Amino acid sequence: MILKSESVRLDAKIGDVRLVSAKVHLLRIPLRRPFVISLGVQPDYLGTIVELGSDERTGYGEGSTIPQITGESPEGVAATAKWILNALAGRTFGGLEDFSAFVDAAIHANPTAKSAIDIAVHDLLGKTWNLHVIRMLGGRFADLPTSLTIGLVPVDESLRQLEELQAEKCQFIKVKVGGKVEDDIARVRAIAERLSTERFYVDANQGYSLRDALRLSPVLQESGALFFEQPLGRHAYEDLRALRKSSGVAVMLDESISSPRDVIEAVRREAADYVNVKLTKSGGIHQAMKTLIRLFPLTMLPIPEATRSRFPRFKQASADLDLVTEALIANPRSDLARNALIQILKQNTGGQFTDEQIRAHVLTFMLAGHETTALLLAWAWELLAHDPQAQGKLQAEVDCSLSDRLPTAEDLKQLTYTQAVVKETLRLRPPAWVVGRQAIEDCQIGGYTIPAGSNVLMSQWVMHHDPRFYYQPELFRPERWLEPFGAALPRFAYFPFGGGSRVCIGEHFARTEAVAVLAYAVRRWQVSPVSAKLAKPNPSVTLRPRNGIPLRVEKREN
Repeated sequence: MILKSESVRLDAKIGDVRLVSAKVHLLRIPLRRPFVISLGVQPDYLGTIVELGSDERTGYGEGSTIPQITGESPEGVAATAKWILNALAGRTFGGLEDFSAFVDAAIHANPTAKSAIDIAVHDLLGKTWNLHVIRMLGGRFADLPTSLTIGLVPVDESLRQLEELQAEKCQFIKVKVGGKVEDDIARVRAIAERLSTERFYVDANQGYSLRDALRLSPVLQESGALFFEQPLGRHAYEDLRALRKSSGVAVMLDESISSPRDVIEAVRREAADYVNVKLTKSGGIHQAMKTLIRLFPLTMLPIPEATRSRFPRFKQASADLDLVTEALIANPRSDLARNALIQILKQNTGGQFTDEQIRAHVLTFMLAGHETTALLLAWAWELLAHDPQAQGKLQAEVDCSLSDRLPTAEDLKQLTYTQAVVKETLRLRPPAWVVGRQAIEDCQIGGYTIPAGSNVLMSQWVMHHDPRFYYQPELFRPERWLEPFGAALPRFAYFPFGGGSRVCIGEHFARTEAVAVLAYAVRRWQVSPVSAKLAKPNPSVTLRPRNGIPLRVEKREN
């Protein structure tokens, strides 16, 4: 039943796609049976449908929530969606990123309303470009099993619902818990005893205390539950960590996760084994993809050519890079280039590199090296500004070794304290703060099963701040690298450039460049802090300062 419908005149544009009008519908649809969870009972589906119309196509988006999850009521979602759409009227956006940024900033929070609009936009653009949204996002079509749910109901009703799901050949079953823990224990055991090939997990929707969650955990472990979803309150990070450590049951966070920052906080606090990135809580497809990119910053997300072609600036920039790369490979500019990356790859006699691989290596070398080295130097200057003693030692070494000339390759070997400053900066503020790898076969790591195809993240930030390996890990101490300390470190306690066969191709160049630039600059300039506080790191694709690094730069009196 449509409870309410309202129209909005838009006359807006995203790139070359014109948004003519929009409609917002508030729907109520009776459920086959009430949906019962620890947060309450839902007898009906209440959701908002957003229609976006262009000159030729119509896109549809949906948003449904309950106040306990996102703080929005169904009626509020519809009203907010209409308000945002009115704010869009008459505006022109260069692309989807501009559009998404405007919608996100139009009103605080309200992710469900934003999600309905975002999904409608993706649907409309896909139809306009004759491209399925899955393909537009770089995905592929595959049969992916989803879970079906047994509500928070008595044992007899739980078993009746189980029989229905088994008749539908359901492979994964979610069991709602979070009521009286004694009743939940009986339900979980009864359900687990009657499973055939199905797998199950439980979802408490924040319904338990730590004590009750610990009581249920042994039952989950003996029953083979896949994981324990949102057992405690959304911000109960310390108790979630304690539950993980004490119970041995994997924890999935749901209500706790609404943004990339939430994911990082959950990982930092060791509060989760898995996270659930939902469109409704994220504010739509675009924002959810940003969260995934933050989770997998070094994982290449495929962008199909059909999508690239819709963004002229991207297409032109890509073509320009292709030309520069091909020119470098074909015409190295001097004899010195014979010792550089391009010649090393071209002269490989083992047949290891194809022309396409050479091109990819050169392109990676050009693009990946400029920002990360700049960030490394920026962080180094900040750390030196806040440690005058270390800056003085650096100045003394450089003054003694270089006088007024540029550093040479031989000089760099003698600049041991400068090298130590670079190493310590890479430890404290690694520009590549997390690296991803994909398992090529099933394996066991630290008691966890890693299925083939899984993406595994390893964080340089986490390891480089581990007190097991570093004394006073939060302090900037370049001197630690002048001791026999480095040789005693476990192999991957320090890996600012990754490791293994996929180690950063520009590692040695970056180290050399950073030492040379730092030495050259410190001969002429000195820095001091503007603020007593260090800049707050922003773990984006790389580790950037959230609001820049304000410093006072003065010319040295030599």
